[in-house]
Amino acid sequence: MPGKFASRPGKPQTKACPAKRHGVKILLRAALVCWSSADRYRSSKPVGRLRAHSMTLLRYFGSLPPRKLILWCYLIWYLVTVVFLFDPSPALWLNSAGISLVIGIALQLSVSAASPRERRWQTFRLFLMPFCVSSFAALIKGQGYVLILPTRIPILVCSVCACTAFAVAAFALKKFVSSNSATDTV
Repeated sequence: MPGKFASRPGKPQTKACPAKRHGVKILLRAALVCWSSADRYRSSKPVGRLRAHSMTLLRYFGSLPPRKLILWCYLIWYLVTVVFLFDPSPALWLNSAGISLVIGIALQLSVSAASPRERRWQTFRLFLMPFCVSSFAALIKGQGYVLILPTRIPILVCSVCACTAFAVAAFALKKFVSSNSATDTV
C-alpha cells in the first residue's frame, strides 16, 4: 500500500498533505470563535479569555440537546470523509459554495425568527449544511459508498469512532455541567 489514504481511480495515491489537516484546524477554530459567547466573558488577560472561551465551549457541549448532538455527528462524519477523500479541485469547492449560497438563502427565508443569539448559529448551520451535502456527494462519487456508508473499513471505523467519542464526551460534559451548576447554586 503506497499511500495512507485511498485515492480516486485514475489519480496517483498520495499521503495526506498537511494542508488538509490545516484546513480542518481552521474550520474548527472558526467554529470555536462562532460558538463562544465572548461578550459575556471579557477579560483583560488573554489567558483569562481563553479559559472563558473554553468553559463556554464545555458548557455548550455539555448542554447539547439530542437533535444538536446528531447535527454535530453529521459534521464529524463529513469531516472524516473530507480528510480521507479530499479532492483539491477548485471547481468542486466553488460549486459547493455556490449551492450553499443558493440553498442557504432559501432555507434562511423559510425559517421562523429566533433570538439574536441563536440566529447566528442558525444562519451558520443553514449555509454549512448544503455546502457539506454537495461536497460530500462529489467526494464520494465513484468511491463505493452505499448511501452514506463507506465500503472501506478504515473510513467507516474512523467515522463511527469519531461520532461515538463525541457523543460520549458530550454526555460526560452534560454530567459535569449539571453537577457544576448544582454546586454554583448552593
